[in-house]
Amino acid sequence: MIIGVTGQTGSGKTTFCNALRDLGFYVIDADKVAKEVTDKDAQCLKELAECFGDVIKSDGTLDRRKLGDIVFSDSDKLQRLNNIIFPYITERLDELIFCENPQDYLQIKHKYLELSHNDTVPFEGNTDFYESSRSQKCNSLKTNRESGATPCVVVDAPTLFESGFDKICDLIIAVIANSEEEQIERLIERDDITREQILNRIKSQKTKEFFYENADIIVNNKNMEDILDVIRTFKRVEN
Repeated sequence: MIIGVTGQTGSGKTTFCNALRDLGFYVIDADKVAKEVTDKDAQCLKELAECFGDVIKSDGTLDRRKLGDIVFSDSDKLQRLNNIIFPYITERLDELIFCENPQDYLQIKHKYLELSHNDTVPFEGNTDFYESSRSQKCNSLKTNRESGATPCVVVDAPTLFESGFDKICDLIIAVIANSEEEQIERLIERDDITREQILNRIKSQKTKEFFYENADIIVNNKNMEDILDVIRTFKRVEN
C-alpha cells in the first residue's frame, strides 16, 4: 500500500510524517529525494543550470534560494523547472518504493553514486533495476498488492499531484494549516525567508480547496492526534 502525504509548504506535513515514522511506517521524504537528484555534478543539476543560468554556487551545489526566487514568481518558469526535475524525482521514488528491500536499494544507490563521479568507470550494478520502465514497475506493484507482498510505504511529497505520483497512491492524505498566518510564521522560522517570498511559494502551489476536493483524508492541527490515534489502533489490530 502506498500512502501519499501532501499539502502546501508550511502546513505541518513534516510533523505528521515524523509521527507516522515513529509508529513504524517506512516514510520517504520527496524533498530529500529532490535534493539528492540535484546534488553536485548530477545530470539534473546541469540541466537546471542550462535552463535557468547562474543557479549553482561556487562549491558546485544548487543555489535553492536563487532558483526559488526565479520560479515561484513566474508560473511558466516553475513549469519548466517541474518538467526538468520531476522525471528524476519520480524515478528515484520508484526505486525506493519498488525495491524489494530498502537496504538493497541503498547499497545499489551508493555504488551508483560512487561510479557516476568517475566517467571512465562504467556502472556494472543492477542495470535492469535502473532501466526498467515505470509501467513495468506499476504492473509489478499491482501483482505484489494482490498477493499481499507490498509493505505500507508513506511518500511525503508537496508536489504529489503536480508530479503525477498521486496516480499510484492507494490513499492520499493532505495536511492543511489552520490559517495562512500559521504557515507564514512557521516558514519564516524554518527557512529564514521574507513574507513576500513565502506568499509567492504558497501562491505557486495547489490551493487548500484543491486538496479538500482531491485528497481522501484531510489532516490539520485540530484533528491530527485523532487521526494518529486511529492509525495506532489500526496498526495494533494489524499486528
